[in-house]
Amino acid sequence: ILELWTTVREVSAMLKNVYNTGATSIVIQDGVAAGQTVQHVHVHVIPRTTIGREIDPLVIDIEEERKPRSPEQMTSEARQYRPHFESTVGLDD
Repeated sequence: ILELWTTVREVSAMLKNVYNTGATSIVIQDGVAAGQTVQHVHVHVIPRTTIGREIDPLVIDIEEERKPRSPEQMTSEARQYRPHFESTVGLDD
């Protein structure tokens, strides 16, 4: 559990840096009614702005149907974030 929350904290710091914001929402969806779509533990770390929920472009509505991303799209996202993650937490191979 400690490793999970340490990683969440590191990812949160990286996303705050990338999106130049001072806040993140950290979400765990447990069960279909809560919006869980895959049956394993995972944490959503969502960068937030101080603009306000009604116009915050980073707000995700958990009731909205989200289209699955391909492995290629997820790889592209990982490549985009990796340099920021490395500089934020000192990640090395």
